Amino acid sequence: MDDIVELSIPIKYESGKDYSITVQHIPSSNTYIISYKGEFKTGFFRKKFAPYLLSKFGERSVLIAGKAYPFLEVMGIFLSSVLSMRLVSLLPDIPFSLGFLFVLIWSFCYLPFYFKYQSSEVSECLHDVQCKRCGRKFACDESRIPDFREISSPVSYSIEITRYWKCRYCGSEDARTGSEGLLAEKGDGIGSFWLNRIKCAGCGRKRAYEEFKKEDKLTKKHFMGETITFTRYFRCRFCGYEVIERLESSSNFSDIAG
Repeated sequence: MDDIVELSIPIKYESGKDYSITVQHIPSSNTYIISYKGEFKTGFFRKKFAPYLLSKFGERSVLIAGKAYPFLEVMGIFLSSVLSMRLVSLLPDIPFSLGFLFVLIWSFCYLPFYFKYQSSEVSECLHDVQCKRCGRKFACDESRIPDFREISSPVSYSIEITRYWKCRYCGSEDARTGSEGLLAEKGDGIGSFWLNRIKCAGCGRKRAYEEFKKEDKLTKKHFMGETITFTRYFRCRFCGYEVIERLESSSNFSDIAG
């Protein structure tokens, strides 16, 4: 088995976030393992609305409705176009503002995206909270803070998320590991970045940092867009001091539409 060395590498966040992170290194494959604690799955939809939808309509009906997203999207765009042309022609006779018109049109385009996202959330919620031992639905709660583990080599990048569940009825505990739909991939190449312009924290020399492996890209999609976390690896070309830099970038539907 390859030796794993724990490193004391500072993690710099341009976003200002601060995490407690453990960095390990496998020298034989030049692989870095970044481990940290995540957050519980929370929210009104998972706690209240998803169980209601599933008990009222059944999982199959909800998922079929979610797959109708392309049709709903086309209909939303069509209806918003027709409605906007009709309302614009009537504007002199209707006492409401252009702002209300914009909100109304935007809603027709927004709702299909939201419905598709929430239908996939229903399926994920059902899988999470059903006890594998006694089979009861909506029976499990997270019992421990989840563990996140990112594994980065020069040619590959992956993420493992382990969540811990406990049944309220039979007491069964279960640890489940997966990627939760996050897209982990290597970046395009190695380039210069803002760390190249600051002093090395090890030897104090200026313009000392060089990126020594391809960046990692972790993409999390949500109903209004996506959030991408970039991880980049720098080493001082004089003393070998290493720094890992992480940056978050978010985009949403309005950005794409604009």
